[in-house]
Amino acid sequence: MLQYSLTTSSFSMDQFLNLFQFMARNVNEIIQEYFLRYYEQTLKTVITQQLKSDPAVDPQSPETLKIIYKQSEQFYRDIITSAFLVQQLDNFIGDILHTLRAMVDKLSHDTIRNLMSYDPNLISSPLERPSPEVDNQIFLGAKWYFLKKLYSYNFPILPGFILTTEMFRRQEVIFQYPEMTREIFQVIKERLAELETATGRNSVIRRVRYCCPSGREPLFPCRVP
Repeated sequence: MLQYSLTTSSFSMDQFLNLFQFMARNVNEIIQEYFLRYYEQTLKTVITQQLKSDPAVDPQSPETLKIIYKQSEQFYRDIITSAFLVQQLDNFIGDILHTLRAMVDKLSHDTIRNLMSYDPNLISSPLERPSPEVDNQIFLGAKWYFLKKLYSYNFPILPGFILTTEMFRRQEVIFQYPEMTREIFQVIKERLAELETATGRNSVIRRVRYCCPSGREPLFPCRVP
């Protein structure tokens, strides 16, 4: 199910929450079955016998019960920590659930929908080779779509790349998150490096030029970081 969820855009945030809650319950059941319940009775007996060897200790007193619980908790913590990947898996799933719940609490439905359906593989298309998923007028716009067509027919057009509508449609969401912003700039750097190779220039344009209609603020800073 997790593998399927990562390959489709139809999975909702609620479905992801349900999926990781299910995984968290399964990990908890593993811990209970193979670590806690398995040792529970034996551990209580062993600790009680050890305490009985001290005549000053009353096995039925509240203080003694606290000692039993404390020593049991320490034993369980040590054995779970020593188990291969169990604690790491439990912490990992717990962190994911915390992040997903925070997103649901803080973000609007439209923002979550844009984040969930965003695909970084669709944000650019180089002129010199086909990109079947985005080579259409919806992603490229009519002008760039036909320009790429002309390039494929060996018209004298300089090499370059196109930032698709996938990025511009989701820019307000993307630039709220530094990780996603860095990913965009990384794609641009890779495309610029390809231009350096294609043109044989070691210092190809490191300044991003574009048009901003109606005096709007630039989408990118002038220099790629």
